[in-house]
Amino acid sequence: SDEARPDWDNGRRNVYAWYYQAEALHNMGGSEWRDWFAATQAVIVRKQQTAGKEAGSWHPTRPAGSKHEFSGVVGRLYVTTFCLLILETPFRHAPLYKRP
Repeated sequence: SDEARPDWDNGRRNVYAWYYQAEALHNMGGSEWRDWFAATQAVIVRKQQTAGKEAGSWHPTRPAGSKHEFSGVVGRLYVTTFCLLILETPFRHAPLYKRP
């Protein structure tokens, strides 16, 4: 559903939750995984810093993440690490339950 799709808007981004969502959906496979990952990948890549000394990373507080993400406390490395882990999910391991 659209409600489960990632949203980078102020107070809605939660890369911590998205990481676990990616793991669960990838393990299940199927169209839910493919659709969710395509939408998530597009959002994450679009928000990556492209210039300056922080190019290649993601800003932890622009916009502010969900209060459950804690990005304002843990910072850029945390947000960048989770973004990278989400993006590499299909390459790190095979799904546990393969569905067509």
